[in-house]
Amino acid sequence: AIDEINDHHFHYGYFIMAAATVAQYDPQWAEQSRWGGMVNLLIKDVANWDVQDNRFPRLRNFDLYAGHSWASGHGAFGDGNNQESSSEAINFAAGVILWGSVIGDNSLRDLGIFLYMQEVAAIEQVWFDVDDVVFPADYDHHVLGIVWGSKGVYGTYFGSDPEYIHGINYLPLTGGSLYLGRHPDYVLVNYNELIANNGGAPTVWQDLIWEYQALA
Repeated sequence: AIDEINDHHFHYGYFIMAAATVAQYDPQWAEQSRWGGMVNLLIKDVANWDVQDNRFPRLRNFDLYAGHSWASGHGAFGDGNNQESSSEAINFAAGVILWGSVIGDNSLRDLGIFLYMQEVAAIEQVWFDVDDVVFPADYDHHVLGIVWGSKGVYGTYFGSDPEYIHGINYLPLTGGSLYLGRHPDYVLVNYNELIANNGGAPTVWQDLIWEYQALA
């Protein structure tokens, strides 16, 4: 919700990625006096890197202690903050990398790289437990749909279908998604659990799930 300063990295990531693509072909469009200034403003709203700009908190959505972003960051829930789609946080970071690279702003490029690497490490350990050492022994899944400050949930805000629970942490599949293939054996663990819990082949988001499976 806009009034709660939530999910902005999820939403703006798509805009920034699209803007970076446009800027590759139309550098004038991306000048700071034109649309580039607006794109930078979107990035600052989520992850202000400029200590001289006091309009936004420093790295607003990113939690340096936790090592990942929060999508519901107001802390008003009994279980603390939470984030569902870790992969959309990655989409934001990847967009910032591409935008900074295209417009020749190394500070923005490096901000995106920092966010990307931190998010990947958190996803592999906190959302996926790729080394099988993080989740409690009595937790009978290999993925979390939502990470909270005080718990993890095999579920989503919008549905209980396994395709949604697993897929919300795959999408959107872009060049920035290659981190999902860093542990091919885990890809099969994740995918096979989805199929088992679904009782068969996916009936929604099939293309997304097949793209993830291909990384194995």
